[in-house]
Amino acid sequence: MPRYSRKEFIELCGIQHAYLTMNVKRNKVILNTNDEIDTSLQINHDFLTKQVAKLKKKALDASIEPDQEKEPENENKKIPQPNAPTPNAPKVKKRPKTKDDEEIEKEALASYNLDRYKKQLEIESLENSNKIAQIKLDKLNGVLIPTDLVMVLFGQHSKSLTTAFHQASENFVVEMSAAYGVKKVDTARMRGELITIVNKAIKDSLEISRSGINNIVDEYAINGK
Repeated sequence: MPRYSRKEFIELCGIQHAYLTMNVKRNKVILNTNDEIDTSLQINHDFLTKQVAKLKKKALDASIEPDQEKEPENENKKIPQPNAPTPNAPKVKKRPKTKDDEEIEKEALASYNLDRYKKQLEIESLENSNKIAQIKLDKLNGVLIPTDLVMVLFGQHSKSLTTAFHQASENFVVEMSAAYGVKKVDTARMRGELITIVNKAIKDSLEISRSGINNIVDEYAINGK
């Protein structure tokens, strides 16, 4: 693509000199070592394309009469589509790129990519803030409860279950011993072994539940461990 002087680029874009200077300072337009604007550089090409599109839109809007649809005698007439004038690009002699031009293009591209990366970080930070705010709102509405309270509920549930199971198993052992004539010593031993088995089963289930809750917390936490 050709390279333009500031004056040529201003005429091509249909903008004021001050507007171009402002965009140069903001790194939205990049000048090479010869104070030229190389449109082969993506940033300069995007700026030129945007300004030319604005010119075409202005020309199209200016060529359409706002009241022409209100006139009944023109209802059956076809309205010719205006041709938006395309700015004529001045002819500029191309010259080979120098090492300084390549360095400027690399720095401009690096600055462009850095700006995009910063914007992406800002978006991610905003999303995390929204998630945290939603979690706080869910807690206030009772949708979420602290995991410590869940642990307490599991403990109470397991304790009541253990007590009921102990009573039922002891009654079962006593009834079976009486039915088959088992000695009291053997009955007591079986009751003790059964209680040990039940206690271990309850303890293991609590550990599994606690581990499962911790895994869920780690998975859904905003700042995971």
